[in-house]
Parts: sequence; C-alpha cells; structure tokens
Amino acid sequence: MPNRRATLLKPADVLAPGALVREQVALMVVVAVTLFVRIAFISTLRNEYYFADTVEYRANALEMLAGRVLDPSTPRAPVFPAFLAIGYALFGLDNFLALRLMQLVLSVALVLAGVSLGRRVGGPAIGILTGLGIALSPTLVFSNGLLYPTTLYTLLLLCVTLGAWSLAEKPSLLKGLGLGVALALGILTDQVMAAPGAAVFGWLAWQARRGGRAVLFATLLAVATTGVITELYVRSQSSPETGEAPFVGKAQWTLWYARTDVTMRDDRRIQFPLGTEFHPLPAKQFLAREWNYVKTRPLDYAHDFAFEFLHFYWPEVDRLQTTNRFTTRNVRLVGAVHFWPVLVFAMVGLAAGLAKRRDRALLILVSAATAAFYSLFFTQTRYRIPIEPQMTLLAALGFERLWPGLSRWIASGSSGASGASLPHRD
Repeated sequence: MPNRRATLLKPADVLAPGALVREQVALMVVVAVTLFVRIAFISTLRNEYYFADTVEYRANALEMLAGRVLDPSTPRAPVFPAFLAIGYALFGLDNFLALRLMQLVLSVALVLAGVSLGRRVGGPAIGILTGLGIALSPTLVFSNGLLYPTTLYTLLLLCVTLGAWSLAEKPSLLKGLGLGVALALGILTDQVMAAPGAAVFGWLAWQARRGGRAVLFATLLAVATTGVITELYVRSQSSPETGEAPFVGKAQWTLWYARTDVTMRDDRRIQFPLGTEFHPLPAKQFLAREWNYVKTRPLDYAHDFAFEFLHFYWPEVDRLQTTNRFTTRNVRLVGAVHFWPVLVFAMVGLAAGLAKRRDRALLILVSAATAAFYSLFFTQTRYRIPIEPQMTLLAALGFERLWPGLSRWIASGSSGASGASLPHRD
C-alpha cells in the first residue's frame, strides 16, 4: 500500500500528469478570491480612517515627507509611516483609497507566501487550502481596509516563518541574510516582532543540531543582520520620562491600563488601586517590580498570564476601545464564526497533521511566542491577526488529515490515481 503521506507531499516534478495544471488553476482562483473580496470591502469604505491610532502614523509620515527626523519619543516604529509616505508621494496627501490598494498588493503577497509555505510544509493541497483560508479570513480582509501596520506586519512575520523553514531545509548565508532583513523590517514595523523572532532563532538553533554548521552559521548571520539594522533605530529612541526606548513605556502603560481599568481589572488577580496614576519606570525597575510579583504572588501572576494567553485565542472580538460600524455585534460574530473552525482544525493539524513534527513546531512556536509576549500585558483580537496565517496552515493540515479528498484530487492526474510513494518525511 503506498505511503499516503509521501503521496501528498511529493514535489511538482513527480506529480502525476495534469496535477501541476490543477494546482496552478486553483492558485489563480485563490488570487482572484483575494482580490474580489478585498476590493468589494474597500469599495464600502469612505476616504477616511476609522481608528484613532492612524493619526500618529499619518503625522510621522508627514514628518518623513517634509524631510524631518521623527520625534525620538514616539512609540510608533518607522516602517509603516514610510509606507504611508510613499503612498502620499505617489498618489497625493490622504488618498486613502490608493493606500488601501497598496495594501491590497501586500495582501496578495501574503496569500502567495502562505501558499508557498503551505506547499513546502504539507504539499500542493495544503498550500491551496492555506491560501484560500488567508484569502477569506474576515479579520485579514478587514485589516486590508485599515490604515494600520497589521497587513504589513503579518506579511513580514510570515516571510520570517518561511525564511526560517527554507534556511533549515537548505541553509545558505544568503538565506540567513534575507531572514535577518525580514526580521529587522518586522521589528521596525512593530517591536513585538522580537518575540516570535526569538522563537524562530531558538527553533533554528535546535535544527542546527541536525543541520550542522551550515544552519548555525546562517542563523548567526541572521541574528547579526537583525541587530545591525535595528541598533541605530533603537539608539535613536528616547522617552522624556525615562530616557529609554518609548516602546518600554508603552508596554508599561498597557499593563497599567489592564490593572486599573474597571472593565479589565476584574479578570485579573494582580490589580492596582483605582485612581492609580501612570508613571513609567526605567526598564530595570519595571522588571524588578514584575519579578517581585512572580516571587511573592506566583499563583496570581500565573493566573493572569494563563488567562491572557487563552484569551489571545478567543475567537470573538472583545475589549474594544473604538466604536464604529465595524465593531457591532453582528460584525464581530462574523470573525468568531470564522476562527472557531480554524482553531479546532489547527489543534488537529498540530497533533496529527501529515507534515514533519519540526515544521508543525515552527508554526506553533511563532504563534505561542506572540501570545506569550502579549499575555505579559493584555490581549485582544487585533493582536492575534498577524499569526492567523500560521494558524490557518495548521488548520489546513488538520482539515486534510480528516478529509484528504482535496489532496488526492490535486496531487493526482485523475480522481482515482494514488501516485507514487516517496520516503516518509519524518
């Protein structure tokens, strides 16, 4: 009996006649769906922004256009303002339709990257399923209409994941350089990228045990490249209160808010008294205070962390700080209805997906590292959006594990063909 896992994962050059054509047609359909759904959504939006944070990114973009150095106290990383500045230079000031169409290009690239990673991890059908899942994700569609770094950050995080997989599979210094550049751009889009980046480097260090010096040297080059690119920016940042990077103060404010806000603090055991004013601490003092909580109230601290970690994956949007037509109950339910099956199938894919254990580990590490970082502060749905492609890939593996018909259809020249076996991938 042929090895079903090998049949599903065989490369394009040994696919049965007609299978590559099937895959290419399916890919064109996925891209068409991506474009149609997002253009339809963009057409419903007015030439304005809907969330207050856009004001800060817009202001930084205008500073860039004027040739001025950004305020070193701003917590907003520079890559997305640069993206807006390019849009303003090409299409005029506050042409939000043009900016959303620029983000549409990023969305197509995101889908193609998802297809590419899915194909490498699980075969042609997994690539198509992953791309289709990304194309139809309500939260990813919604992000395309936002004037916010989410789509760009999500693409860069997926590129880091894909780059790490490719480096582990066939290491080279060029791949190490590319991975370092992608991760640096991600950190310069949102500093949170450092958390999944650290997880990726840890995963690569583990792979170096098998891949030898080539993987190790390429990984070290990626680390060095990330450090060199981000170092100048980090050194240029300075908060007026502490003299340190403003991102540290922003993180502290988030935790202060979670422990003092009347709608948030009831879920937490470690709270600050109502009315406590916010005063940012130097990083060492902040870490010392939190470590003291860990030592003196370990169960309470663990409760708060675990609660936020599980909440990170909660399908329904909550903890909203903005009210508009996109935050109504019915709209939020659309996202929940989509993410529930993604979550369930992802758990099946993680446990029993027909892909290498190391590949499944990479996907969940990127997701869990992001969740763990936010869980130190507080979590909400928009923080989860960037790891949806990785979750969607795991869900595709779970779906294929339970219903392998699509895999057989794409990987075979006819619906009844089973294909030739290849060595087991584990």
